[in-house]
Amino acid sequence: MPEQSDYQVPEDLSVRIKELEEENAKLKKLVRLSYLDQLTEVFNRRGLEKISDKIYSSIIRGSHNGKQASLSVIFIDLDDFKKVNDTYGHEAGDVVLKKAASIFTKSIRSGDIVGRWGGEEFLIVLPNSDEEGAMTVAEKIREELKNEMIQHKGDKIKVTASLGVSSSLNQRKIKDIIDEADKAMYHAKKNLGKNTVAKYSDIN
Repeated sequence: MPEQSDYQVPEDLSVRIKELEEENAKLKKLVRLSYLDQLTEVFNRRGLEKISDKIYSSIIRGSHNGKQASLSVIFIDLDDFKKVNDTYGHEAGDVVLKKAASIFTKSIRSGDIVGRWGGEEFLIVLPNSDEEGAMTVAEKIREELKNEMIQHKGDKIKVTASLGVSSSLNQRKIKDIIDEADKAMYHAKKNLGKNTVAKYSDIN
């Protein structure tokens, strides 16, 4: 009986294995792409919902083991984005969205998640971050975006954002925290005059 090291995979089987590996790699790439926003290259809403749910479930399991765990969400809406499209065109609007996503990504930790919720709305999920920490990140993002001069075909475009923060230490669904952050963002936009940050605990 030949030793295992002497065994040779038949050529036709070897070719088939290689084909399967290539097909598997392509499938994995397609799955990844289905969770990414093609314009901004951050997570899309589907990807955000899936990964944020997994993160929150992991945090809840950790709290069961006696650890104090927290998670915060920042909901972001670009102010008066329709005016950007109307004034400079939709191509310029795309440039603004990509730049905003880049600013958000650079402003968070490696373990945090940023994605495009839809249109000009973005979401950031911050595992193991309390309300105070999330507010610090939100204020940093607001300031960075406000000070950014976005250039497109000779035009200089400035945009601001309204941001809402919600944080949780108890066992709820991640959707509840996202909804709260959305309400806080709406409060910042409608009641605080835009280009501001509001936390849900202040308006609840």
